[in-house]
Amino acid sequence: MAFLSKTLATIKRDAPITLNLPACVTHDFDPQVVNEVFRQVEFRTMLSRLQKLTNRQGSTSAQSGQQMSMFGDAVEAPTSPEPVTLAPYETIIVTTEAQLAELAEALNKATFIGFDTETTGLDKMAESLVGISLAVDGNCGYYIPVGHVPANAPAGTPLGVDPVAFQNPSHNGGPHQEDLLEGYTPDQLPLHQVIEAIRPALTNPNIGKVAHNANYDFVMLRRYGLEVTPMVFDTMIAEWLTNTSSRFLGLKDLAAQRLNVQMQKIEELIGTGKNQISFARVAIEKAAPYAVADAVVVLPLKEQLEEDLKQRDLRGLLDEMEMPLVPLLADIEMHGVLLDVPFLKTFGNELGERLAQLEDNIYLTCSYGKFNINSLPQLSDVLFGKLGLDTAGLKKTKKTKNFSLTADVLEDMRDQHPVIPLILEYRQVQKLRSTYVDALPALVNRYTGRVHTSFNITGTSTGRV
Repeated sequence: MAFLSKTLATIKRDAPITLNLPACVTHDFDPQVVNEVFRQVEFRTMLSRLQKLTNRQGSTSAQSGQQMSMFGDAVEAPTSPEPVTLAPYETIIVTTEAQLAELAEALNKATFIGFDTETTGLDKMAESLVGISLAVDGNCGYYIPVGHVPANAPAGTPLGVDPVAFQNPSHNGGPHQEDLLEGYTPDQLPLHQVIEAIRPALTNPNIGKVAHNANYDFVMLRRYGLEVTPMVFDTMIAEWLTNTSSRFLGLKDLAAQRLNVQMQKIEELIGTGKNQISFARVAIEKAAPYAVADAVVVLPLKEQLEEDLKQRDLRGLLDEMEMPLVPLLADIEMHGVLLDVPFLKTFGNELGERLAQLEDNIYLTCSYGKFNINSLPQLSDVLFGKLGLDTAGLKKTKKTKNFSLTADVLEDMRDQHPVIPLILEYRQVQKLRSTYVDALPALVNRYTGRVHTSFNITGTSTGRV
């Protein structure tokens, strides 16, 4: 085994490879041909760079099969592969009662409904609803804005539809008008009216519901009193079943890989870092195409993934195991865990007192005054420099070049000096306090008073959640 490992790790410098240097020279290229190669070999970063390059040098040449120059002008190409599609879905923004009625009629006639939600953040048990997107085919989708505010609304303006306020019968279902800038209130229907209009179709047992990462949208809509059923297909779970090591579990990546469709990234709308804004502040006319694409694209993805599942004899696993698990996990997540916060606060104070006692005892036992117990260089200096403890067999860290003082190392050194057990206890108490006793109360949901976990169905290749 050792020889095999050595062989596998050896770089073969005499491999029979013929290097054609002229073929390595930079030259013009057809972006569509390169795009297809990058997709096949799963070069996602290079795909992103290619898209930026083609956008910079002009979309006309990229979409007409022309050659792209690495440095500028385009020249004619002999062939024209299938171009990359930029999410070409028709978008209908629903802001009137007539449009809502037309949508409800279309939904009630559907065989399958693709759906998605837009929210103020990623925590499905803490964030608020901003909009709902729906689709009944792979060409057109509807976006219902319910919680948008003006981009220049004052700081502190409520974003999205607060789920607690929504339960109040007098609530209008959207951001309160008095909270918005006069003359800039986005045109939106009350969420109560929207929910009641789409409820018959989204709860019809004869109309299948399709989504990507359905658990998120299922929980979000359930918090507003809408139980989507039946959940028949989740494109993220289906992709994972076909390949548990898939790198395309994200909807944008999956659409690009399977449908050759480039979808808009959320960062293009809300920004990143300190300049990032809430989706609720994105203008409705800009938010709608993005949201609609999420609902529409799952329908053609469903058709393609169904064929793959059938070939692998996995459709039964999806229908009988994975999809029934979606609402079950939603039940567990939404129920949450009740914490005794007053007890944790008292316990935290007790642990703080114990840490103070341990610090004093450590300083007294070492007889070298105060030092930072959490500093590896200072602790190493005290143990090995001042106390002269044995360093035989100890390894140094690569970064600081100090002796490693992990819990295992200190356990082996326990009998060398009375301060070692004190340091071990100090670390244990500090870990208990910082990781659990102080941290858990901060995780309590402001709406439910409980801590809510999140289960990832596609997190492992073995099926564990």
